[in-house]
Amino acid sequence: MQVIRTSSADPLLFPSIEDAAGVQIALNQVIRQFGAHRLDRKHAGVFFYGLQIAARLARKSDQKPTETVREICEQPSDGYGEGCILAPEKSTCEPPGDCVNCRRRDFCQDFEFWETDVEELEERLAAQREAEEE
Repeated sequence: MQVIRTSSADPLLFPSIEDAAGVQIALNQVIRQFGAHRLDRKHAGVFFYGLQIAARLARKSDQKPTETVREICEQPSDGYGEGCILAPEKSTCEPPGDCVNCRRRDFCQDFEFWETDVEELEERLAAQREAEEE
């Protein structure tokens, strides 16, 4: 997430603009900041131009859109757990390193693909621990 300083004390937080959903969220934020007179015309124009380029690149991307996004909230939570979450956060793992201590390893669909790499990594870690103990 990129932080953009505005004329107010609050920074403008941009999501990743690698896909159409991220571009749309960022565009909405720029429009809101410009409408609230927190961005001048020159800076808003630069952001709009950059988002136009990002939108073109997102259209050309071969990536399929995801069903979930990382949490983004422009307003703080009201103290009762009511924020403004757009969708549940999607967390991903990075095999094979994350597989070593993963609790879902026994029923993970992707583990078979990484199993040999995980075993090699576990052997290296065990050798390192033994070397440190000596």
